[in-house]
Amino acid sequence: ALETFMEASRILYPYLEPVGVMDAKFLDIVACPPDSARQAHIRCTRVVSKGSETVCEATLETQEISPTGRLMDRMNSNYRALIALGRPRVLDRFPEDFPILPEKLETRPMDNNEVLRKYAEKTHMQGRYRVIESLDGTIQGLIRGHIVYRDTNDFSGSIRTKYQYCPYLLEALMQLVNFYILMRDTHEDRTLIPYGIGEVRFSRKCLDGERIKIEGRMRKQDQEGITWSSRAVDLSGSVIMVVKDLKMRWFSK
Repeated sequence: ALETFMEASRILYPYLEPVGVMDAKFLDIVACPPDSARQAHIRCTRVVSKGSETVCEATLETQEISPTGRLMDRMNSNYRALIALGRPRVLDRFPEDFPILPEKLETRPMDNNEVLRKYAEKTHMQGRYRVIESLDGTIQGLIRGHIVYRDTNDFSGSIRTKYQYCPYLLEALMQLVNFYILMRDTHEDRTLIPYGIGEVRFSRKCLDGERIKIEGRMRKQDQEGITWSSRAVDLSGSVIMVVKDLKMRWFSK
């Protein structure tokens, strides 16, 4: 959905680059039963231009489906977000309470073999969605690990998918929250799914095969879920992506 919104914004402003997402809401998945198709309506309009940035509001809607599978007249709002376009900027100074120092970690690390085993045992994620390579460990409210970013061919007939940003890096930062729960509470059988994001900022795209450190810090936890902040840092110490106020909600299978 976010990639779709960025593409729509680029149609309006082809001379600008997406540099961030704000107030993203993941309201409802787009249910698509086997051997069927769903048509989505994407709307994108400029909200404001301030300084070097232009902000567009984008929404994705689909027709509601009845319990019998019949398309209804009502439209359902599935996703919405604000997209910031402009020129990439340095992100190294925020969030202010990062980095997470290695001497503070309490739980033992997970190597790649153990991470892959946890993906198989605790999740339904396959292939390209198994994005986390290893985890250094956790302390209360904190987790740190690594990924190796891989370019993927997500669409038939494409030599290489050219995304507007790095969706699998954002995926890794979101998955950190579930791995944090998995490492610290082995009895928890629920899953956390993304519900909303206050802000995402990115300075550049990842290179194929690039090793990246990812780290997250809990901001709030309640009966509904967890609010999180996280960031991704390259080997030179430069911040590639920052996520603020990532809202993850509990989901029982």
